[in-house]
Amino acid sequence: MKKLIIALLLGLILLPFFSCNNKNVESPIPNIPFDITLNLSLPLYLELLHPMSGIVFVNGGSKGIAIIRISEDQFAIFDRHCPYKMEEGCAVVEDPDNIAVLIDSDCCSSRFSMVNNGLPNNGPAITGLKSYKYTYNGAVLRIYN
Repeated sequence: MKKLIIALLLGLILLPFFSCNNKNVESPIPNIPFDITLNLSLPLYLELLHPMSGIVFVNGGSKGIAIIRISEDQFAIFDRHCPYKMEEGCAVVEDPDNIAVLIDSDCCSSRFSMVNNGLPNNGPAITGLKSYKYTYNGAVLRIYN
């Protein structure tokens, strides 16, 4: 009985090392190094002044970068390269019917939620958009990988 309990405890301890974890899935999108600094006081970035005001697209990454402000100090930043059949090189665009959704209108009609970690919420895509790191000091947004 004692051996069974020890075996179960050991199994529970080792389980996380052998279980699947979707957070560690490597993005199929090419990793193209960049470091971008945006001064949010410029008129070009007006949509980023207030949460959920709109999406801004900038150059960088594989197919460009989509940015939306989620809260006062939180942004969602993703590569526009659609992960579904990524070799086709399709880029997502803003969904005119939903401010926080990106859609691949050219290749597969997959929709990706910017407020849900870039995960697909419709269409054949099963992998989410590639996200990027950022820092924000109240005026300047730095995006990098």
